[in-house]
Amino acid sequence: MADKWRVIGGADKGGIVVREGRETTSQQLSDRLGFGSILQELELIGERLNFKKLEGSGPASGWVSIRLKDRDLVERMPMETGSPSRQQASAKDFTEGEEWVVVHDRVVRRAEASKDSAMMAVEKQGAVVRGSVFEEAGVRWLKTSMDWKGESVDTFMMIDGTSI
Repeated sequence: MADKWRVIGGADKGGIVVREGRETTSQQLSDRLGFGSILQELELIGERLNFKKLEGSGPASGWVSIRLKDRDLVERMPMETGSPSRQQASAKDFTEGEEWVVVHDRVVRRAEASKDSAMMAVEKQGAVVRGSVFEEAGVRWLKTSMDWKGESVDTFMMIDGTSI
């Protein structure tokens, strides 16, 4: 069974660059591969991945770099029979109380599961949060709790902002 990969780079640039061929000098495709997209590995040569897109936005297939300088652009997802690691698995692989790592520069904690809800706090890239995954109106959210004025309150963090 071919490995699956998830796009974790390019969130601030509209996705990562996809090329027609393995060489980094080959023709760049007009669309970028969206953050959070899930890929099936067709071939891995060095740090170049030939893929078929399974989920997400961008080209259906092509070649991407798995890393740029010191930053990973895509990461291998755990095998479905194995235990998911932080920051690698899709929402369906997590159960209540699992840890998540913030991969964007910052992610807002909201009072309700709505992008228009009041902002309660902001978590910066690298922060580890614990919560439960659920879906509201087609958007995946992480339900967390935090201390707010001496009380524990529920907060909601959007898992993948590319879905809206």
